[in-house]
Amino acid sequence: MAEVYPHPKMNARQWVANFWYHYRWQFLFGVVAVTFILIATVQFFRQKEPDAVFLYVGPQAVSDRTCKEIVGSAKGKFTRDYDGNGYKGADINTIQLDGDLEGLSPHKKAEADKRLRQYTDEILSGDSCFLLLTPALYEKLDEEGALVSIYEIYGAWRDVDVLLCGIPLSDIPLGKCAGFSDLPRDTILCLKYAGTVNGALSEDEIEARNARNAEIFRDLCD
Repeated sequence: MAEVYPHPKMNARQWVANFWYHYRWQFLFGVVAVTFILIATVQFFRQKEPDAVFLYVGPQAVSDRTCKEIVGSAKGKFTRDYDGNGYKGADINTIQLDGDLEGLSPHKKAEADKRLRQYTDEILSGDSCFLLLTPALYEKLDEEGALVSIYEIYGAWRDVDVLLCGIPLSDIPLGKCAGFSDLPRDTILCLKYAGTVNGALSEDEIEARNARNAEIFRDLCD
């Protein structure tokens, strides 16, 4: 029978040296993986939901510069941190969409149809509640009852109101602010009901978000 020799006992320094010799690559890989997970977790929890998300839909292409200016001008109108998350923020989505699809080539019509579906999805389930629309698109959403009326937003009709659920940018100071002034003159600012953003919202959450959005809308238009 072969003799079994006990392993010699190692002190702490020898144990570390032995571990490093045999497992250094596994150890280094583990450190990198844990570091990556920690950084990703911290960044995830640091993400802040913006107070207002705009959606511009119209025939005009909107540049990144204009988008940044719109966000900056909107934030300049904010009077407080509306959702209390410690961050006054805004964001904007844009969809270049021309309502007239007649006479388009098959390729361009397919692209237009894709953008139309994107617009429909955003209206039905997107997080953009502050809409910047052409008169034709505004009228369609108004007819469908998807927009908050000016009366609901202000608690009364204003003497200057000409539309039931929207205000033309040309009628308010916001329309002269950087970014907004680059949009077509007939662009209409209107507010979508928050209830169409996420079906998982409770009635209390929907009510609170609609009230918050109405306050933001008033501040934007003043």
